[in-house]
Amino acid sequence: MADINKPAWRGAAGSTFQHWTFSTPPNLGNPTPAPWDPNLILPPDTEKMKPDEVSNSYGKPFLVVSDVDGAHNSWNPGYATRTGVWRLEPYDKGNAHLNGNMNMWIPNCVHRDLQKCIRVQVTYYRVTFDPDVSVIAQGRPVTEKQPVVQQLPQGWTHKTWEFWTSCDINGEQIDIDASGAVYIDQVVVDTYCPCDDRQRKPKRPPKRTRKTRRLT
Repeated sequence: MADINKPAWRGAAGSTFQHWTFSTPPNLGNPTPAPWDPNLILPPDTEKMKPDEVSNSYGKPFLVVSDVDGAHNSWNPGYATRTGVWRLEPYDKGNAHLNGNMNMWIPNCVHRDLQKCIRVQVTYYRVTFDPDVSVIAQGRPVTEKQPVVQQLPQGWTHKTWEFWTSCDINGEQIDIDASGAVYIDQVVVDTYCPCDDRQRKPKRPPKRTRKTRRLT
């Protein structure tokens, strides 16, 4: 029940879809390039995950969990009847107090004159606090609709966030932030900018018709 609020525009030209189920344990120990910046190398305690389901013709979406260990930001084989979940919670690193978090990079359609819709669905189990979701759109303003919450059996919650920003950028960073302990079961992200292949190609100028004067 992770995909409760499927958007009507999913599958349309200019849309993307990505779904993480977290069914497999992390594969730590190998430093890898960050999906949003190939020059940034992620440390060995960072897990970079491809979606379990994906439809995205604009690039490769990824989800990253940093500072993974057994005490916080840890993968669990199961919790409260669900299998494959991440536990996120605040922790101290050096002199800094950090929230648990997941970071996603979602490449998508570019069009300078249109608005983009970003819908994020998260299925979670609150231990002390609900998670929060935010969108970083490369400096562009982002507006947010009121989230939609649905209670599920066994104490689980499904929440849908919807954001709007400009289509003139090639992707967004989406953050799931945990200021208290929470289990994350599944994440679904849809994006939509109503552009198609013809709109992305340069438009040819219209042909001019030359009027001729009839000589009398």
